[in-house]
Amino acid sequence: LPAISGALSVKKNRRAAHLTEQAIRISGIIAVPCGVFLLVTGRHCIALLYGADKWSEIMSMADGSGLSLLDAASVSLAILAFAVFFISIVSTCNSLLNAYSKPHLPFIAVLIGIAVLTASEIAILYSPLGIYAAPISSLICYTIVMMMDIIFLRKKCGVNLKLTSMFARPVFSGLVTALFTYGTYKGACAIWLNYLGNSIDTRGASFFILMCTGIVMVIAYFISVLVFKAIKEDEVRLLPKGNTIADKLLRLGWLKADSKIED
Repeated sequence: LPAISGALSVKKNRRAAHLTEQAIRISGIIAVPCGVFLLVTGRHCIALLYGADKWSEIMSMADGSGLSLLDAASVSLAILAFAVFFISIVSTCNSLLNAYSKPHLPFIAVLIGIAVLTASEIAILYSPLGIYAAPISSLICYTIVMMMDIIFLRKKCGVNLKLTSMFARPVFSGLVTALFTYGTYKGACAIWLNYLGNSIDTRGASFFILMCTGIVMVIAYFISVLVFKAIKEDEVRLLPKGNTIADKLLRLGWLKADSKIED
């Protein structure tokens, strides 16, 4: 963000636009596997943090069926897993709009998002999905806010952002990673039940399952983004220890060198 402000101050608009796209892309690239992890392992995240024994109560639903608190919370967290991507992009875009000296635009976007959130939550609350009104309306809210921020960056800041080309490869890498993550998750659950314990909802089981799943997910996503060329050299350099990682990947031929952007 300081680099964007610096580029704008000396009228290097192409450089500022390139850095803007980089910032949004790297936020999305990091957010994708985080969302995948919550989607697959949300139940055990809750069990590890709060203990499954506190969530064993069964709620009576309107249709007469029963639902445990842990199952309800797990579904809610799975829905919010999709919102991780949008929340991450919104956070970055709001900062970018401030860098472009447009601090009022994030306020407008969030205000519209809150109005949509309120209306959608009221509508969903009285539908069969009522118990999940909060996570669903939050997902809708952040989707709307993200789209508003992207439109503002295009129209008010002159940055030509194309969401399909920006996120198609990272999202595809995330889908491939999701397959490996889900397979590892099911395998870790089976190993625990067959060899280590009789319940997968304990804190010990959750820690084991989350560790196994998380390690495989990180490795699978790292390989996927390289195989499908979902990340660029200059984006790798934005990461912690990015210069060292980028130089090693370039030497191995796993990363393509980028051409420099000049005004």
